[in-house]
Order: sequence, then C-alpha cells, then structure tokens
Amino acid sequence: PRAPTVRRGGRGGGGEVMVLDVGAGSGLLSMLAARAGADRVVGVEQSLHMCEVGEECEVMNGFLHRCAMLNRDARRIMSVDSEGAKNGRKPDGNMCELDRRADILLYEVFDSGLIGEGCLHLVSIAKHRLLNPGADILPMGATVYAQPIEMRIGEVCGFDLQQANRYRWRAEYEGVQLEECRDSWRALAEPMEVFRFDFNDLDTMQAAAVNLDFDLTADGVFNAVAFWFDLQVDEEEWLSTSPYGEKGRTWQQAVQYFEELRVCAGSTMPMAGKHDTYGISFAVDDARIDRVATRTGVPLYDPVWHATYQRVDKLNAELVKATVQNPLEYRAIAETAVALGARAADLGLEPQAGADFCARMMS
Repeated sequence: PRAPTVRRGGRGGGGEVMVLDVGAGSGLLSMLAARAGADRVVGVEQSLHMCEVGEECEVMNGFLHRCAMLNRDARRIMSVDSEGAKNGRKPDGNMCELDRRADILLYEVFDSGLIGEGCLHLVSIAKHRLLNPGADILPMGATVYAQPIEMRIGEVCGFDLQQANRYRWRAEYEGVQLEECRDSWRALAEPMEVFRFDFNDLDTMQAAAVNLDFDLTADGVFNAVAFWFDLQVDEEEWLSTSPYGEKGRTWQQAVQYFEELRVCAGSTMPMAGKHDTYGISFAVDDARIDRVATRTGVPLYDPVWHATYQRVDKLNAELVKATVQNPLEYRAIAETAVALGARAADLGLEPQAGADFCARMMS
C-alpha cells in the first residue's frame, strides 16, 4: 500500500495540521499520522490502561513531542471553540481538553458488525464539537452486506445434537471468522447490500430499516445471517471483512442466528434489516412465510402448544401494560401473586409454580 501523507492545502494557508485520533489504544494510528506529516496528534482513549500503554509506545518511538494521549470518553470532550464552551471551560465548569478544533479525524471504533462500538455517534459528536468545517474524516464510509446461510450443529461423535441449535438463537450477533471454518457453513443466496454509510454525511448515519428479499440459490436449512462490511479508508484505500477474499488481520464477520426454516432453491426468503445507530440486526418477515410447513423439527414442539404459547404471551403483554399504566391494577395483581405464592394448592396450582409466579411478579 502507498505511504500516507498529510495534505495541507485549504487549511489556513498551510498552517499547523492537528489530528484527533479517537479510540487511540496503543497509539499506532497517532504515530502513523505524525510520521505522515501531522504537526500535532491528540489521541483519545477511554481505557486508562490502554492510554498509558499508548503514551509509553509514543515515548519509545520518539513521538512524544508531537503526540499526546487523553484518558477521556470522546463524547465528553470539548474544544475551546466548541458550542457551549465559554472562556475555555465546558458547561460543567471543567477546562476544555482541546485548545482548538482538529483538521483530521482518525478513529478505529468498529466491531464485527461495524457500528456496535458507537462509531456513528462518535463521528457525529466530533463533527459537531471537535472538527473544523471541511475536516477530513478517516475512514470515510462503509457498506454493509448480508447473506442467509446454513450453519448448524449436526452429528458429533456419533450423537445427533441438532437440538443444540435452538440455544444459538438470539437478537444479537456474534463475531465469527467464517473464512477459517469454510466447511462448517454454506451460503443459501447471493450477498445483498444492506446499508451504505458516508461518514461525512450525517443523514446516512440515522437509524434506518430496509426490506430484503433474498432469492435462494440452494436447498437447505436457513438458521443464520452472515454480514460484513467494506470500509472506505480514503479516496484510494479500502478494507473488506468479506469471507470470500483475503481480508487479512481485520475484523471478523458478524453472524446472527435464527429459528430454523427449511428452504428450497428458487424460493424467496423475506427479511428485514435495521440499525438503531448502535447495532445492526435482521428479522424474518413472518407474515410472508409458513413456519409450520417449513419447520425442521428443531425445536420439538407441536402446533397446538405453539398456538397456546402465543395466546399466553399476548395475555402476559397485556398484563404488563395494565400494571404499568394503572396503580390499582398493579395492586390487584400483586395481591394475586402473593395469594398464589402463599396458598397455591387452594387455587389449583402446584406449590412451586405458585412460588415462581409470585417471585417473578414481585421482583
């Protein structure tokens, strides 16, 4: 890759170039910025331990005269010319951390799902409080791609462990090095672009949702969505976490598991993707599929039980809503819970069931 250099055009006639490095960690990006020509680099690191490590690394490499470390949450720091600052002090009376706004923002606050460490909020706050108008933001943007996959536990040591797959379902994703376990999963459709972020444009960083219709290319059992991102560092350099290339030592891919569905090539998997600016998640559009017809036997339940569970779940939601909104309803429910816990047998319940209900309602 090319050696980076700091551009000075358009910065007050080629004056001092100041770089803000958010999530500075070991100070590596700060030192790279100084080596590329930055006059001054301020690294911001929330972890005290890593802040001390970064400072020591800068000392040992001879960059202390141009690099400084701040043990702060970047969302709480201000410049003397930030909105709300007065006479060099923040609204809370403490001194501002920066003596002026920065010309370049560097940051590495990404996770396997791109935005899970709060990068959208950090960039937004930096643009508002800490950067000069027209400041360079590096990385510049990112594109997220997703793909339905089959990634199941099957037979282990001669035992059928398929039922273990039900315990992987959750709304959160986890990081997986898919390129290192290529034999344990397979794609069920081609990848689709889900979200595109321009970190210079706040409108692209707002919470969003999108409908996704995946055209399935293989028969199998759908139980997960894999997603990854291409990160645009600047006008020339990109990093990708795709499992289909040589991504090197970058982030893992993200995998979110679902209740299993048997699928066929040529059909469509209707899904929705969304992000709330803190994390990306996916959901199956249940209004457009028949879960009974496509179930795999994991988990082991019958339709009658499932219908009963849905009715109870609905009643429970109504009960919670009534309890929150009406103190009299809360009192009535609390008295009922105590009665069930104290004399469950009189009300036709097993003692343990009554005690459990009472404990949950009163907790």
